[in-house]
Amino acid sequence: MTNSADGEGDSYVVRIGRGGSLGGAISRKLAHTAPGVLHLAVSVQVVDPDGRWLLQRRAATKTTFADCWANSCCTHPHVGEEPEEAAIRRLGEELALEVDYLVPAGVFVYRATDPVSGLVEHEVDHVFVVVTSTESASVDPNEISELARLTYTESLRLVTSEKGVPWASEVLRRSFDVLGKR
Repeated sequence: MTNSADGEGDSYVVRIGRGGSLGGAISRKLAHTAPGVLHLAVSVQVVDPDGRWLLQRRAATKTTFADCWANSCCTHPHVGEEPEEAAIRRLGEELALEVDYLVPAGVFVYRATDPVSGLVEHEVDHVFVVVTSTESASVDPNEISELARLTYTESLRLVTSEKGVPWASEVLRRSFDVLGKR
């Protein structure tokens, strides 16, 4: 079994079983087909040292929430991969950003149906935040069509608009709360 990049194609996600236990691998396609299967995910929020929040507009080719604004990056951990490892890996793959650490910002569960594709995101989302320079960020065009560096308030306004993905506002709020406690 292979687990390809989070772009399109045959890949697998980690199913979440009863009581929150990690289950086995399930095809990404099956996990996102209505009504959706609960599975493991991670979301990362990058903030630069000047306090600008890095957001991405998802590529038009994404199967769920295409062309919508989201937090810095998201992914599904590979089978056997820890959420933080997956988050660090994905920052490199999508944004060419290398970091040594991430700050955990909690876990939440959400379910959202893409109004265009009808596919479902039903995820246990582990959230991480990092303060680092974003000047060297470059995008994987299969994943991201545009980047924005905004204030927290501007970022929250964008992701809570009709142009935002359903999970991003919770990712931003959790990240903001953790950074405020540091």
